[in-house]
Amino acid sequence: MNKLDDYSPSRILRRCGQLGISFEEVVNSPYFSDKSKARPKSKIQYQDGISGTIGWGDSKIQIADKDIVPFDKLELLTLLGLK
Repeated sequence: MNKLDDYSPSRILRRCGQLGISFEEVVNSPYFSDKSKARPKSKIQYQDGISGTIGWGDSKIQIADKDIVPFDKLELLTLLGLK
């Protein structure tokens, strides 16, 4: 079992967006390629990190700590099978 199994695909993508990991890289990773994993339904534009928000274009909402997958970039790349 992968430690990412406890988080939704959208939360994982949000964290990847914060860390500068591209959407294409993530959804094409071995983690999302597994047929048992749900791929996200749409491409999400991330505006996270510095501003602590996420959204489409000008429509943004604040992100709470409880919504964040608590892995750093290297660990997340490893869990996704990209390292």
